[in-house]
Amino acid sequence: MKKEPFNPTIFYANPSFIRRYQSKYAKIFLPGETVLDVGCGSGIFLELLQERQVNGIGIDTSAEVLRDGIAKGLHIEHGDALSYLKKKKNLYDGIMLSHIIEHLHPPDLINLLELANKRLKPNGRVIVITPNFKDIDVATSTFWLDITHVRPYPLPLLKQLFEYSGFSVVSMGNDPDTGGGRPPYSRVLSFIRYIYRKIRFGQYSGKGDIFLIAKKIG
Repeated sequence: MKKEPFNPTIFYANPSFIRRYQSKYAKIFLPGETVLDVGCGSGIFLELLQERQVNGIGIDTSAEVLRDGIAKGLHIEHGDALSYLKKKKNLYDGIMLSHIIEHLHPPDLINLLELANKRLKPNGRVIVITPNFKDIDVATSTFWLDITHVRPYPLPLLKQLFEYSGFSVVSMGNDPDTGGGRPPYSRVLSFIRYIYRKIRFGQYSGKGDIFLIAKKIG
C-alpha cells in the first residue's frame, strides 16, 4: 500500500487564530483595490478582504489546501508565485506574503520581491509576515516543526532586501498578536507559557511573528 506524502501543515495555526491576527492587515486595503495573496491556503485572508469589498486573488502550490477556498467561491489559482508573476501582467494595489519567505532560498526571495515590485501599481503595498527568530520559542521549536522551512529572515536583513528590490519600508516590527498562540497549546496554557518565558527570557519571548510593510517607490 502506497504511503500518503507527509503533511507539513500538521503544526500550522488554527483558522480562527489566523483570522484574528490577519484582520488588521486586511484593513490596510481600501474597497475596490486588488490584492494578490501569495500562498493563500484555504483563503482566510481572501475572506477578510472580501468582507472589506477588496478584490482578492489567491495563489498556492498545494491543490489540496485550495479546495475549501474554491468551494467558497473565492478567486484562487493553482501555481507557484514566481511563475505566476512572470506570466501574469496584472497590476496590483497590494501583495500579501504571509509565512511564505521562510520557505525560499535568498536568490528566490530576491527574485520574488523584484517581480512583486514590477507587478505593483505606484505606491502599491506589500505585507510580509514571517517567524520571529529572536523569539526563543520560535528559534528552538516552532520554526523547525515545518520541514519545508529553509531559513529565517530577521528584520534588519528583511529591510535591506526590500530596499535593494526597490521598496520603501513603511513600518516593521513584532506582531503582538502572534506570540504563544500556536497549537498544540490551549489558550490558557499558551498564556501561562507566555508569562513564564517573559519573566525568564525578556525580549526573547512572546512575539511569534515579525511583520514588514513596504510600498513601491514612485
